[in-house]
Amino acid sequence: MLYQSPNDIGELSGRLVGEASRPLALDYGRLASRPRSAVWSKRLWRRALVLMAGDLLVINAMMIWRGRSGAFLHLSWGVAWHEAFTCGALSALGLVIGRMLGIYDVEGAARAPQALGRVWLTGIVVWGLQVLIPKFATGPSPSIREAAAMLLWLLGGEGFWRVMFARAFAHPGSYRRALIVGAGWAGRTLAEAMSGIGNAEGNAIIAKGYEVLGFIDDDVLKREALIAGVPVLGNSESLVKVVRTLQPDDLILAITDTRSLKTEMFQAILDCRELGVAIISMHALYEQLTQQVPVEHSGANFGVVMPLTPPKSLRLYWLFREGAEMLSTVLGVGLMGLVIPIVWAANRLTSPGPLFYRQERVGQSGKPFMMLKFRSMVVEAERDTGGVWAKNNDDRITPVGRFLRKSRLDELPQVWNVLRGEMSLIGPRPERPCFIERLAKEIPYYRLRNSVKPGLTGWAQVQYRYGASVNDALIKLRYDFYYIKHHSILLDLKILVKTLSLVLNLKGR
Repeated sequence: MLYQSPNDIGELSGRLVGEASRPLALDYGRLASRPRSAVWSKRLWRRALVLMAGDLLVINAMMIWRGRSGAFLHLSWGVAWHEAFTCGALSALGLVIGRMLGIYDVEGAARAPQALGRVWLTGIVVWGLQVLIPKFATGPSPSIREAAAMLLWLLGGEGFWRVMFARAFAHPGSYRRALIVGAGWAGRTLAEAMSGIGNAEGNAIIAKGYEVLGFIDDDVLKREALIAGVPVLGNSESLVKVVRTLQPDDLILAITDTRSLKTEMFQAILDCRELGVAIISMHALYEQLTQQVPVEHSGANFGVVMPLTPPKSLRLYWLFREGAEMLSTVLGVGLMGLVIPIVWAANRLTSPGPLFYRQERVGQSGKPFMMLKFRSMVVEAERDTGGVWAKNNDDRITPVGRFLRKSRLDELPQVWNVLRGEMSLIGPRPERPCFIERLAKEIPYYRLRNSVKPGLTGWAQVQYRYGASVNDALIKLRYDFYYIKHHSILLDLKILVKTLSLVLNLKGR
């Protein structure tokens, strides 16, 4: 066990924090001697590369095994070129599809049983493409027997590789060890965000590629405390000693305003950096782990919330995005034309009233506009209540409206708002003025979401449920700011794929 009873190690822990009374429950020597891996990379992005390399090996081994009577060995250039093209195309498509389905999320890959479903789905898609690509490339197509053997190889190989990866990931030496400076609100929030994977050996938080060894804090009331299951190891005076003994990889600054650091703590952090320990801000790590921006812990640091200097590469991104939106809008208008007669007839039979529902929303720069939707509630649903959030099993929703909301077809008419330039295909969900007035008073930086065009779908919509409270609005705002800071073609594609999955699985609100 990492953490034992206070009586076992009281004397050593007391020396670390300068107090001998009621010392921390920490087996200090054993924690410092935890096995370290010299081979297995502890950086998440490097693990993702290892994960991708293993998948490519399985895919290409399938192709080489199929080989067509040793085409490569016999240097039959026509067939060899065909096989090389197929290998390259399948590798690229497999990575793109796998990335969009989220199978290269390292934390998720560490839980093999839960992750195998999406991995096998990717494998089946790759297998189907492998059967089709030869037809397009005018090369030899696999026989039924070959196709069946390749499918079994792909599913079995991917399953074996993923289980092996999960076992390696769970090894203690594979984690990046960290100390958190600051055991307050921000430190607790970060620790809780990192506690997704339990640790059978003790109370240390081990998740998302990190092992949290403990906290460092100058508050004397916290020196004997456990914060989110992790102990406070010392203060600024003992920080360097703790670092020399435990040899953490990272020192995470969970302090909202670093300008408030005391001189002693600031110097101790500099000394740790001199020892080779990486210094990471809580905001950056929280974004990396959760794909959210911790707006409530940003203080007056505006750069944490919004990008101050957008990269020049965004010009190409916006050009691509505008073209994609034009095409999507044309397709959306065509689809709406097919759906309108069906929705109109269903509404006339179950809940007579107008086909469309117009509602005032706030767009870019705080400008109001009328958002168009298929009506999903009874007529004058808010006559007695005023503006309120919809809730589960809301009796105001019509029978047809329930299906429209589940399938998100009620939002299809918003392609008209996209066509008018009031909305974008992807962005923060446009909110009602009455809610914005309330939420802006309770959530910091809330109005900044209006600095970009609202979207028909978005990162918050596909990552989190329908918001029906201030806390829900805060969590969705974190996702919105993450998208504003990191929007890219790849992230947009991921959002579109997830949106399509939600529509097909009727997981709308």
